Amino acid sequence: VLVQILAQAEETPRLRGGFRLVDVEQALPPRPVRIDCAAIARYRERLTRHCAELSDAARSQQAMLLRLNVPDAEETDTAPATARIINVFRSGGIIEPA
Repeated sequence: VLVQILAQAEETPRLRGGFRLVDVEQALPPRPVRIDCAAIARYRERLTRHCAELSDAARSQQAMLLRLNVPDAEETDTAPATARIINVFRSGGIIEPA
């Protein structure tokens, strides 16, 4: 079973403007970035391609792919999203009530 969970902001980014990108893993100096319409378009193309590749990978392995869209964490309590995930898993036969 492959599970893809996307927040609303990942599917429909609303972020625009100038930012400083901080790489916390490699401790590099902050880098200025600009998020404009062209950047969002490139992001959406890559996300579409990624989703298609994930579907192809699941199909090639005869695996079930569950795609779940959840509200943005900062806009809501995570409990409803968790309940949705559990319901999707139950409806897909992945988990059963104890």
